[in-house]
Formats: sequence, structure tokens, C-alpha cells
Amino acid sequence: MVAGEVYAALLEQPHDGRAPVVCFRDADGGFVRRPWAAEYPSERVTDTAEPCPACGHADWDEYTPFEEWRGGSGSKVDGTHVANPIVSCRVCGHEEPEPSFMTMPSEPIAAADDATRAARIARFRAEFRQRRWHAIAEVLRTLEFPIYVADPWPARITGHGSQDGETTNVTVHHYDTTDCDPWSGARPRLAVTTKRVAYRLEPIAEARRALEHWISNASAPSGERWPDASRAAITLWQRARERERRAMVLDAVRAEQLIEIDGAPTSMLTLGLPAGLWTGAVRLGELIIVVAVRDLKPTDLRLIALDDPATALLGVDPDS
Repeated sequence: MVAGEVYAALLEQPHDGRAPVVCFRDADGGFVRRPWAAEYPSERVTDTAEPCPACGHADWDEYTPFEEWRGGSGSKVDGTHVANPIVSCRVCGHEEPEPSFMTMPSEPIAAADDATRAARIARFRAEFRQRRWHAIAEVLRTLEFPIYVADPWPARITGHGSQDGETTNVTVHHYDTTDCDPWSGARPRLAVTTKRVAYRLEPIAEARRALEHWISNASAPSGERWPDASRAAITLWQRARERERRAMVLDAVRAEQLIEIDGAPTSMLTLGLPAGLWTGAVRLGELIIVVAVRDLKPTDLRLIALDDPATALLGVDPDS
């Protein structure tokens, strides 16, 4: 208690920007619903069975706020701004803001035979690979830190990030064979990300972030699809899946493993799951190396810094 009937709760958990789930009860243990800030227009959500993470009930309202500072769509300048709706538990008041949903009108596609369709897909993929090749070539041309990869696995750059106009991280995916095409949905066996940023990166936070992303990617090929439901119901479904992944990450087994890096055994912090997925992070001077692995032992992993990243990662110039 802070003063009077005002309370403060201190939670021992990682701070990652997510608001904690809070539930209020009265002196008799009954749920106390948090009131809305105003009398917003609302509708009952009837097409979901997702339970509230705070109180466990599956009883929801969807309301639409009208304050201009709320996130939403449209312009605040010409008055067309519409705030995103919020899904609220009718029992305890826990809220899940809806994201912005983007929809595209479907247009009839002219019928095409298999050969024409295959040619169209091949042309699109070729153009995409060409654009990616030139984008990655420019990243490598201006890169000011080494890129680490897993030796001797086939490698492809699949992501990079920047800050203030400078590249700060590069992610390399590794596949079982050299002919795997990452742009056709091939699943990598492992990913290695090399990061250099001005602020300090904590290995545990990096390993957790990588594991949550790795879990999400591993579950994608299973065929799990969004429910055919309202936007409010889809929002609740998405949030529930996010909490499930986060719970798996927080329950992952933490350990220190020896990984060979540049020929020397190096202690790396790792987080492991029973499904054979694990991630790890280690600091090397001004860099932090983050790995995400599927069905591979830490003792079988050997990381090296590339002497010539362009030759090793770019492949043949598509314009040649």
C-alpha cells in the first residue's frame, strides 16, 4: 500500500514493453471490472471462445474510442481519423487493443493454363531475387563490421537492419543443401545474426527475442491459420498465441554452452526447448552474436567470421 487505499505492485519479470496482465478483486474475492474512460459505443463479441488472460472468462465487448490521440486510421488533420477498436473483458475489464487491419479488394484473375502460371511465378521470383541481390550487395559494400556464419553450412543473407543510415545487424540463414531457396519458403536449420549497435545489448534479452521469433517461424508450416471470425475475435486469438510463445520462452532451460567461435571454445548463454529448438547469444567485443538452431547440438556448431562476405553470401550476379 502506498497511501490510503492506493496500491503499487512490483513485478519481477523481464521488461520488454509488454503491459502485464492485471486483475482486480474486491475484499470478498470477486472480480472488479475496470471502468472505461468514457461512454464509448460498443458491441458484444459473440464469435470467440478465447478466455481472458486475467480472469479466465470468455465474455467480451468491443468498443471504439473517440479520442484523437488514439491510434487508428485516417487523418487527424482533415478529421477523418477513426480510432482502432478495443476488445474489453466484460468481467474484469482487461483490454486488448485491436491492430490496424489492411484489406485489399479481390479482383478477378484471368484464367491461365499451368505453363502460363508457372512462367509468371518464375518471372516474379527472378525479379525479386534480382532486387534482393542488389540490396544485399549494397549492404555488404558499406558494412563496417564482420559477419559471422556457421561453418560449413550453406548460407544466405535473409535480413539486415540499420540505424541512422548505418547497417547495425545482418542475419544469415543456413540450410541443409545449397539449392534451398529461402524466398520459396524453405525452412532454415539455423540462423546467425551479427549485431553492432551503440547501446548495450544483453545476451539474455537477445536470446529470448530470438527464441520467440524462432518458435513463431517453426510453427508457421503447420498450417495454423487465422480463425474465420470478426476482427475482435482475431485480435484475441493472436494475443493468446503470443502469450503462449512468450510462456514457452520464459520456461526455456537456461544454460552456458561452449561454442567454437573463430577456432576457440567460447561460453555462450543458451535457452533450450524440448522440441529441439534453442537460441544463444554471446558478446564479442563491440558485437553480439545471436544464434537460433533447430535439431542441432551446441557442440556441433562452429562459427567463423567471413573474410570475404560478398563471395560467400551473394552468389552469381543475376544481371550477368
